[in-house]
Amino acid sequence: MIGRGLDFRTLLLCGLTACGGHTVDLDGAGANSASPQGNEPPVVSNTLINGVWVDDQRLFWLAGSGEEYGTFESCLKGDCEHTRQRYVAGIQWASDAAVGDGYVYWTRLEAILSCDVNGCSGKPTTVVQGSGHQRIFANRGYVYWPAEPDLYRCRSNGCSAIPEVVAINTHSVTKLAFAETHAYWVDSAGTSILAAPADGSELPKLVIELPPESAAIAALAARNGYLYWTVSEQLFKCSIAACSVSTATLLTVAEAPIQDLKADDSGLFWLAADTLHSCPLAGCEQPRALTPSDVQVGPRNSPARFALDANYVYWIEGTRDARPSTAIRRTAK
Repeated sequence: MIGRGLDFRTLLLCGLTACGGHTVDLDGAGANSASPQGNEPPVVSNTLINGVWVDDQRLFWLAGSGEEYGTFESCLKGDCEHTRQRYVAGIQWASDAAVGDGYVYWTRLEAILSCDVNGCSGKPTTVVQGSGHQRIFANRGYVYWPAEPDLYRCRSNGCSAIPEVVAINTHSVTKLAFAETHAYWVDSAGTSILAAPADGSELPKLVIELPPESAAIAALAARNGYLYWTVSEQLFKCSIAACSVSTATLLTVAEAPIQDLKADDSGLFWLAADTLHSCPLAGCEQPRALTPSDVQVGPRNSPARFALDANYVYWIEGTRDARPSTAIRRTAK
Protein backbone atom coordinates (compact mmCIF):
# COMPACT_ATOMS: atom_id res chain seq x y z
CA MET A 1 0.00 0.00 0.00
CA ILE A 2 1.12 3.56 -0.64
CA GLY A 3 1.68 5.45 2.60
CA ARG A 4 0.25 8.80 3.61
CA GLY A 5 3.70 10.34 3.84
CA LEU A 6 4.58 9.89 0.17
CA ASP A 7 4.64 13.26 -1.58
CA PHE A 8 2.52 14.11 -4.62
CA ARG A 9 5.45 14.16 -7.04
CA THR A 10 6.37 10.61 -6.05
CA LEU A 11 2.76 9.49 -6.37
CA LEU A 12 2.59 10.84 -9.90
CA LEU A 13 5.66 8.87 -10.88
CA CYS A 14 4.81 5.61 -9.13
CA GLY A 15 2.37 4.59 -11.85
CA LEU A 16 5.45 4.11 -14.03
CA THR A 17 7.35 2.09 -11.42
CA ALA A 18 6.51 -0.29 -8.60
CA CYS A 19 3.27 1.29 -7.35
CA GLY A 20 1.05 0.21 -10.25
CA GLY A 21 -1.71 -2.25 -9.49
CA HIS A 22 -2.16 -1.33 -5.79
CA THR A 23 -4.95 0.69 -4.23
CA VAL A 24 -4.92 3.27 -1.46
CA ASP A 25 -7.33 4.81 1.00
CA LEU A 26 -5.86 8.14 2.01
CA ASP A 27 -9.24 9.38 3.25
CA GLY A 28 -9.88 6.27 5.34
CA ALA A 29 -13.02 5.34 3.39
CA GLY A 30 -12.63 1.88 1.92
CA ALA A 31 -14.97 -0.07 -0.33
CA ASN A 32 -15.11 -3.81 -0.68
CA SER A 33 -14.30 -5.26 -4.06
CA ALA A 34 -17.13 -6.98 -5.87
CA SER A 35 -17.56 -9.12 -8.91
CA PRO A 36 -19.38 -7.60 -11.91
CA GLN A 37 -23.12 -7.48 -11.57
CA GLY A 38 -25.43 -9.43 -13.83
CA ASN A 39 -26.46 -7.66 -17.02
CA GLU A 40 -29.97 -6.95 -18.23
CA PRO A 41 -30.79 -7.46 -21.93
CA PRO A 42 -29.36 -4.73 -24.17
CA VAL A 43 -31.16 -1.39 -23.95
CA VAL A 44 -30.30 -0.72 -27.60
CA SER A 45 -29.23 -3.29 -30.17
CA ASN A 46 -28.97 -3.81 -33.94
CA THR A 47 -27.15 -0.59 -34.58
CA LEU A 48 -23.49 0.49 -34.64
CA ILE A 49 -22.66 2.37 -31.45
CA ASN A 50 -19.88 4.93 -31.10
CA GLY A 51 -21.01 7.12 -28.19
CA VAL A 52 -23.64 7.16 -25.44
CA TRP A 53 -25.27 9.95 -23.38
CA VAL A 54 -28.21 10.12 -20.99
CA ASP A 55 -30.52 12.62 -19.27
CA ASP A 56 -33.36 12.14 -16.81
CA GLN A 57 -35.70 10.57 -19.37
CA ARG A 58 -33.84 9.66 -22.53
CA LEU A 59 -30.90 7.60 -23.74
CA PHE A 60 -28.88 8.99 -26.68
CA TRP A 61 -26.35 7.33 -28.96
CA LEU A 62 -24.20 8.01 -31.99
CA ALA A 63 -23.75 5.37 -34.69
CA GLY A 64 -20.21 5.29 -35.90
CA SER A 65 -19.59 3.27 -39.07
CA GLY A 66 -21.07 1.47 -42.02
CA GLU A 67 -24.32 2.57 -43.64
CA GLU A 68 -25.45 4.23 -40.40
CA TYR A 69 -22.32 6.37 -39.99
CA GLY A 70 -23.10 9.58 -38.11
CA THR A 71 -26.67 8.68 -37.08
CA PHE A 72 -27.69 10.42 -33.84
CA GLU A 73 -30.71 8.89 -32.05
CA SER A 74 -32.51 8.66 -28.71
CA CYS A 75 -35.29 6.80 -26.94
CA LEU A 76 -37.18 6.92 -23.66
CA LYS A 77 -35.33 4.78 -21.15
CA GLY A 78 -38.53 3.09 -19.99
CA ASP A 79 -39.54 1.90 -23.47
CA CYS A 80 -36.64 2.20 -25.87
CA GLU A 81 -38.02 -0.29 -28.38
CA HIS A 82 -41.10 1.81 -29.22
CA THR A 83 -39.82 5.38 -28.74
CA ARG A 84 -36.69 5.60 -30.89
CA GLN A 85 -36.21 8.82 -32.82
CA ARG A 86 -33.50 10.21 -35.06
CA TYR A 87 -32.18 13.75 -34.93
CA VAL A 88 -29.81 13.31 -37.84
CA ALA A 89 -29.08 10.53 -40.32
CA GLY A 90 -27.86 9.81 -43.83
CA ILE A 91 -26.06 12.58 -45.69
CA GLN A 92 -26.48 14.91 -42.68
CA TRP A 93 -24.18 12.74 -40.56
CA ALA A 94 -22.88 13.76 -37.15
CA SER A 95 -19.26 13.29 -36.07
CA ASP A 96 -19.64 14.22 -32.38
CA ALA A 97 -22.55 15.00 -30.06
CA ALA A 98 -23.42 16.41 -26.64
CA VAL A 99 -26.52 16.51 -24.46
CA GLY A 100 -27.51 19.00 -21.77
CA ASP A 101 -30.34 21.06 -20.29
CA GLY A 102 -33.03 19.87 -22.67
CA TYR A 103 -30.99 20.16 -25.89
CA VAL A 104 -28.97 17.88 -28.09
CA TYR A 105 -26.04 19.13 -30.14
CA TRP A 106 -24.04 17.56 -32.92
CA THR A 107 -21.30 18.49 -35.34
CA ARG A 108 -21.66 18.28 -39.10
CA LEU A 109 -18.73 19.26 -41.28
CA GLU A 110 -18.04 22.89 -40.28
CA ALA A 111 -21.24 23.44 -38.24
CA ILE A 112 -22.75 22.76 -34.82
CA LEU A 113 -26.50 22.12 -34.81
CA SER A 114 -29.05 21.72 -32.01
CA CYS A 115 -32.57 20.42 -31.32
CA ASP A 116 -34.86 19.95 -28.36
CA VAL A 117 -34.25 16.52 -26.83
CA ASN A 118 -37.82 15.53 -27.71
CA GLY A 119 -37.21 16.13 -31.41
CA CYS A 120 -36.57 18.82 -33.98
CA SER A 121 -39.55 21.01 -34.91
CA GLY A 122 -38.80 21.38 -38.58
CA LYS A 123 -35.12 21.91 -39.30
CA PRO A 124 -32.48 21.83 -36.55
CA THR A 125 -30.97 25.13 -35.39
CA THR A 126 -27.55 26.00 -36.76
CA VAL A 127 -25.75 27.16 -33.62
CA VAL A 128 -22.56 28.21 -35.37
CA GLN A 129 -20.99 27.74 -38.78
CA GLY A 130 -17.28 27.38 -39.48
CA SER A 131 -14.18 26.91 -37.29
CA GLY A 132 -13.81 23.16 -37.78
CA HIS A 133 -15.42 21.71 -34.66
CA GLN A 134 -14.03 18.37 -33.55
CA ARG A 135 -15.27 17.95 -29.95
CA ILE A 136 -18.26 19.63 -28.29
CA PHE A 137 -19.44 19.88 -24.66
CA ALA A 138 -22.79 21.00 -23.21
CA ASN A 139 -23.37 23.01 -20.03
CA ARG A 140 -26.25 25.18 -18.78
CA GLY A 141 -27.82 25.94 -22.13
CA TYR A 142 -24.53 26.51 -23.96
CA VAL A 143 -22.42 24.38 -26.25
CA TYR A 144 -18.62 24.69 -25.89
CA TRP A 145 -15.91 23.71 -28.32
CA PRO A 146 -12.14 24.13 -28.76
CA ALA A 147 -10.85 25.61 -32.00
CA GLU A 148 -7.10 25.78 -31.59
CA PRO A 149 -5.83 27.74 -29.85
CA ASP A 150 -9.02 29.12 -28.26
CA LEU A 151 -12.15 27.90 -26.43
CA TYR A 152 -15.60 29.17 -27.52
CA ARG A 153 -19.26 28.85 -26.60
CA CYS A 154 -22.72 29.64 -28.02
CA ARG A 155 -26.28 29.44 -26.70
CA SER A 156 -28.38 26.49 -27.77
CA ASN A 157 -30.49 28.72 -30.04
CA GLY A 158 -27.42 30.05 -31.86
CA CYS A 159 -24.92 32.87 -31.65
CA SER A 160 -26.29 36.37 -32.13
CA ALA A 161 -23.24 37.45 -34.10
CA ILE A 162 -19.99 35.64 -33.38
CA PRO A 163 -19.18 32.96 -30.80
CA GLU A 164 -18.31 34.03 -27.26
CA VAL A 165 -14.65 33.52 -26.38
CA VAL A 166 -14.19 31.64 -23.12
CA ALA A 167 -10.38 31.52 -23.21
CA ILE A 168 -7.67 32.42 -25.69
CA ASN A 169 -4.33 30.72 -26.30
CA THR A 170 -5.37 27.57 -24.46
CA HIS A 171 -2.95 25.48 -26.56
CA SER A 172 -5.92 23.24 -27.41
CA VAL A 173 -8.41 21.71 -24.99
CA THR A 174 -8.48 17.93 -24.69
CA LYS A 175 -10.72 17.40 -21.61
CA LEU A 176 -13.37 19.84 -20.34
CA ALA A 177 -15.37 19.82 -17.09
CA PHE A 178 -17.70 22.32 -15.43
CA ALA A 179 -18.25 23.26 -11.79
CA GLU A 180 -20.61 26.05 -10.78
CA THR A 181 -19.54 29.12 -12.78
CA HIS A 182 -16.20 27.84 -14.09
CA ALA A 183 -14.83 25.62 -16.82
CA TYR A 184 -11.78 23.42 -16.26
CA TRP A 185 -9.69 21.81 -18.96
CA VAL A 186 -6.53 19.86 -19.70
CA ASP A 187 -4.05 21.35 -22.14
CA SER A 188 -2.93 19.55 -25.28
CA ALA A 189 0.27 18.26 -23.65
CA GLY A 190 -1.75 16.69 -20.83
CA THR A 191 0.50 18.25 -18.18
CA SER A 192 -1.70 21.10 -16.87
CA ILE A 193 -5.22 21.79 -15.66
CA LEU A 194 -6.47 25.33 -16.26
CA ALA A 195 -9.64 27.17 -15.26
CA ALA A 196 -11.63 30.22 -16.32
CA PRO A 197 -15.16 31.54 -15.75
CA ALA A 198 -17.46 29.74 -18.18
CA ASP A 199 -18.52 33.10 -19.65
CA GLY A 200 -14.95 34.16 -20.40
CA SER A 201 -15.07 37.15 -18.02
CA GLU A 202 -11.56 36.50 -16.67
CA LEU A 203 -8.29 35.21 -18.05
CA PRO A 204 -7.49 31.52 -17.52
CA LYS A 205 -5.54 30.50 -14.44
CA LEU A 206 -3.22 27.55 -13.96
CA VAL A 207 -4.64 25.10 -11.40
CA ILE A 208 -2.35 22.06 -11.63
CA GLU A 209 0.99 21.64 -13.38
CA LEU A 210 2.49 18.17 -13.31
CA PRO A 211 6.23 17.54 -13.01
CA PRO A 212 8.00 16.99 -16.35
CA GLU A 213 8.58 13.30 -15.64
CA SER A 214 4.90 12.57 -15.09
CA ALA A 215 2.61 10.75 -17.47
CA ALA A 216 -0.16 12.84 -19.04
CA ILE A 217 -3.55 13.60 -17.50
CA ALA A 218 -5.98 11.20 -19.17
CA ALA A 219 -9.36 12.17 -17.68
CA LEU A 220 -10.95 15.05 -15.76
CA ALA A 221 -14.18 15.48 -13.76
CA ALA A 222 -15.67 17.95 -11.28
CA ARG A 223 -18.24 17.43 -8.52
CA ASN A 224 -19.36 19.04 -5.26
CA GLY A 225 -16.48 21.49 -5.01
CA TYR A 226 -13.73 19.07 -6.02
CA LEU A 227 -11.69 18.35 -9.12
CA TYR A 228 -10.85 14.75 -10.00
CA TRP A 229 -8.26 13.68 -12.55
CA THR A 230 -6.27 10.63 -13.57
CA VAL A 231 -2.63 10.03 -14.41
CA SER A 232 -1.98 6.55 -15.76
CA GLU A 233 -3.50 4.18 -13.15
CA GLN A 234 -3.84 6.86 -10.47
CA LEU A 235 -6.93 8.87 -9.50
CA PHE A 236 -6.49 12.19 -7.65
CA LYS A 237 -8.70 14.90 -6.17
CA CYS A 238 -8.34 18.35 -4.68
CA SER A 239 -10.65 21.05 -3.38
CA ILE A 240 -11.47 23.61 -6.07
CA ALA A 241 -11.17 26.36 -3.47
CA ALA A 242 -7.51 25.56 -2.88
CA CYS A 243 -6.37 23.19 -5.60
CA SER A 244 -2.67 22.69 -6.17
CA VAL A 245 -0.09 19.92 -6.43
CA SER A 246 0.56 20.19 -2.69
CA THR A 247 -3.12 19.85 -1.70
CA ALA A 248 -3.96 16.92 -4.01
CA THR A 249 -4.99 13.56 -2.56
CA LEU A 250 -4.46 10.18 -4.18
CA LEU A 251 -7.80 8.32 -3.99
CA THR A 252 -7.02 4.98 -5.57
CA VAL A 253 -4.77 3.15 -8.03
CA ALA A 254 -6.40 1.06 -10.74
CA GLU A 255 -5.03 -2.10 -12.29
CA ALA A 256 -4.72 -0.47 -15.72
CA PRO A 257 -4.49 3.11 -17.06
CA ILE A 258 -7.76 4.99 -16.59
CA GLN A 259 -9.18 6.19 -19.90
CA ASP A 260 -12.42 7.96 -18.98
CA LEU A 261 -13.79 9.34 -15.70
CA LYS A 262 -17.17 10.61 -14.48
CA ALA A 263 -18.43 11.73 -11.08
CA ASP A 264 -21.86 12.16 -9.55
CA ASP A 265 -23.21 12.30 -6.00
CA SER A 266 -23.05 8.51 -5.68
CA GLY A 267 -19.34 8.19 -6.48
CA LEU A 268 -16.61 8.04 -9.10
CA PHE A 269 -16.84 5.85 -12.21
CA TRP A 270 -14.09 5.08 -14.68
CA LEU A 271 -13.06 2.89 -17.57
CA ALA A 272 -9.76 1.02 -17.21
CA ALA A 273 -8.76 -1.52 -19.86
CA ASP A 274 -12.19 -2.86 -20.88
CA THR A 275 -14.01 -2.77 -17.52
CA LEU A 276 -15.99 -0.08 -15.70
CA HIS A 277 -15.22 0.44 -12.01
CA SER A 278 -16.61 2.61 -9.22
CA CYS A 279 -15.42 4.06 -5.94
CA PRO A 280 -16.87 6.43 -3.29
CA LEU A 281 -16.02 10.10 -3.74
CA ALA A 282 -13.76 9.84 -0.68
CA GLY A 283 -11.59 7.10 -2.22
CA CYS A 284 -11.32 3.35 -1.70
CA GLU A 285 -8.95 0.47 -1.13
CA GLN A 286 -10.65 -1.84 -3.63
CA PRO A 287 -12.58 -0.31 -6.55
CA ARG A 288 -15.73 -2.21 -7.48
CA ALA A 289 -15.97 -3.81 -10.93
CA LEU A 290 -19.36 -2.94 -12.45
CA THR A 291 -19.21 -4.71 -15.80
CA PRO A 292 -17.71 -7.76 -17.47
CA SER A 293 -14.46 -7.18 -19.35
CA ASP A 294 -16.10 -6.28 -22.65
CA VAL A 295 -16.70 -2.51 -22.55
CA GLN A 296 -15.84 -0.86 -25.86
CA VAL A 297 -12.70 1.20 -25.40
CA GLY A 298 -12.31 2.98 -28.73
CA PRO A 299 -9.72 5.60 -29.69
CA ARG A 300 -8.50 8.09 -27.10
CA ASN A 301 -10.62 11.01 -28.32
CA SER A 302 -13.76 9.06 -29.21
CA PRO A 303 -17.19 10.27 -28.01
CA ALA A 304 -18.56 9.33 -24.60
CA ARG A 305 -17.88 5.67 -23.77
CA PHE A 306 -20.34 5.44 -20.87
CA ALA A 307 -23.03 7.53 -19.19
CA LEU A 308 -24.62 7.87 -15.74
CA ASP A 309 -28.10 8.50 -14.46
CA ALA A 310 -29.44 8.26 -10.90
CA ASN A 311 -29.57 4.47 -10.86
CA TYR A 312 -27.59 3.02 -13.77
CA VAL A 313 -24.37 3.07 -15.71
CA TYR A 314 -24.93 2.79 -19.50
CA TRP A 315 -22.07 1.36 -21.51
CA ILE A 316 -21.18 0.27 -25.02
CA GLU A 317 -20.63 -3.44 -25.33
CA GLY A 318 -17.36 -4.32 -27.03
CA THR A 319 -16.63 -7.17 -29.40
CA ARG A 320 -13.85 -9.74 -29.42
CA ASP A 321 -13.24 -9.76 -33.16
CA ALA A 322 -12.85 -6.00 -33.88
CA ARG A 323 -16.33 -5.69 -35.38
CA PRO A 324 -18.27 -2.52 -34.49
CA SER A 325 -20.26 -2.72 -31.27
CA THR A 326 -23.97 -3.33 -31.73
CA ALA A 327 -25.40 -2.86 -28.23
CA ILE A 328 -25.77 -0.49 -25.30
CA ARG A 329 -26.17 -2.20 -21.96
CA ARG A 330 -26.90 -0.86 -18.50
CA THR A 331 -25.75 -1.98 -15.07
CA ALA A 332 -27.12 -0.89 -11.70
CA LYS A 333 -24.77 1.31 -9.72
